[in-house]
Amino acid sequence: LRHNSQTEKMYEAELGYWLGVPYWGRDLVPEAAHELIRYAFEDMRLDRIWCCYFDGNMKSKRVQEKLGFRYQFTTDITTETGLVKSRKKNVNLLTKDQWISDRIKVVDSNKRQYMQLLLLADEQENMIDRYLDRGTLYVLEDNGVAKAETVITIEDDGIAEIKSLAVAPEYQHKGYGRSIIR
Repeated sequence: LRHNSQTEKMYEAELGYWLGVPYWGRDLVPEAAHELIRYAFEDMRLDRIWCCYFDGNMKSKRVQEKLGFRYQFTTDITTETGLVKSRKKNVNLLTKDQWISDRIKVVDSNKRQYMQLLLLADEQENMIDRYLDRGTLYVLEDNGVAKAETVITIEDDGIAEIKSLAVAPEYQHKGYGRSIIR
């Protein structure tokens, strides 16, 4: 993860990787990159991460798709190592908002499994019971860890009402609460 000419602003960086052939197919790059991306967005507070691959490198393309990167543009680059060679470089981008929204899911059943998080917003379980079943529960989850939740109900007058909004203490001030209600 580094800043370079592609990343002109301090709130963005480029993710690059290389892995020797004997280690291919073990999901090492996606696993390591996932943690770097989490670190970049949560701890470094970056807003954008760029990542590139050369035409024909389908493994790298697939890794970037798996991580949530989205295609932006293709450019021609020329290298001069021995022979002059022109290659197409595909440039992808992952924004913090995209990364977060990819982790938000609607929970239709077994909503009470998130009670510990729900109790951060409403300390009385009997009050939560009044709206939990009739509301839509959205949970922001990353690698099996619930980081934020909101419950939204549609009231008799057709107005949507936020009944609960909570972010686990260790994940507060990272933009999750704002993102989950968007």
